[in-house]
Amino acid sequence: MDWSKFTARAAAVLFVTCFNALLVMLCWNLFLVPTVDGVKEIGFFTAMGLIGLFGILFKDMGVSLNFKE
Repeated sequence: MDWSKFTARAAAVLFVTCFNALLVMLCWNLFLVPTVDGVKEIGFFTAMGLIGLFGILFKDMGVSLNFKE
C-alpha cells in the first residue's frame, strides 16, 4: 500500500468535504435565514450533517434513465 497516495486522497476528501460544508453553511445563513421566518442559523457540523443526509437521500441507486438499447 502506497501511504503517500492514501494520505493525499484522504486529505483531498477532507478538504472537499469541509469546503462543501462551508458552502452549505454560508448559503443557509446568508440566503435562507433572512428570507424565511423562524429558520435558525446552522453551524459547521450541522452543515456537514445536512450534506450527509442529502447524500443518502439523493444518491444514485444504479437506476439509469437511459432507455436506448
